Amino acid sequence: MFATSSYVSPWGRHHFSVLGMTDSYIVVPSLHRSCSVPDFGTCPAFALYAVLISQSQMACKHVLATLIAERLSKCVVHEMGKDEFVTFFLLRQNPDT
Repeated sequence: MFATSSYVSPWGRHHFSVLGMTDSYIVVPSLHRSCSVPDFGTCPAFALYAVLISQSQMACKHVLATLIAERLSKCVVHEMGKDEFVTFFLLRQNPDT
């Protein structure tokens, strides 16, 4: 199983980090489960191939890993303040900074 961490924003919203085989990816659950794309992932399979463009799959393996880890209570939970939260996402977008 993938290593899955849950980062809780100061507003109580969960965002996940999933350590894949080559990189770590962010998974953001949708605001409402009735959306056509219930979750969003930053991996290439989600953004470029199977989910958003070709719509041949409903989710990537990283999204599935978060759903399974959350259901089995296997997520490592990190509560974050506002500054930590912003820094976390900025560093994920620009790893060279």
